[in-house]
Amino acid sequence: MHAGAEWGSAHAHYALFLAPLFALFAACFHWGPELFGRRLSQGLGHLQNLLLLAGVLLAFVPLSTGLRNQPRLTGDYVAHGGWTALNRVATVGVFVLALALVVFAAAVARSHRADAGDVRATDEVTG
Repeated sequence: MHAGAEWGSAHAHYALFLAPLFALFAACFHWGPELFGRRLSQGLGHLQNLLLLAGVLLAFVPLSTGLRNQPRLTGDYVAHGGWTALNRVATVGVFVLALALVVFAAAVARSHRADAGDVRATDEVTG
């Protein structure tokens, strides 16, 4: 395995950055009343989590499994290396991740537009 291969980069991003990202978004939806003054939409939360999971898997699994010997930080890759399809799948995954962030922003924006009657006490939400 090449020391500077995509596998190492994908593994580091997957393990060190994405697990806390899932926890951060879960905390935002759980503690929404404390953070934003209103509850975030549970439906948008489920959609955002599903998109986040799909995007992470699409973006990082191809890099972790199929691109073990692809060098990193290269301006031009060899066309016959067999990496084109896997890199395209990873690119689609990044766009799905971006869509998950848009859904989160929509949930926050929607909570700010809700009327005051929708707010529940923090004790009721957190149990």
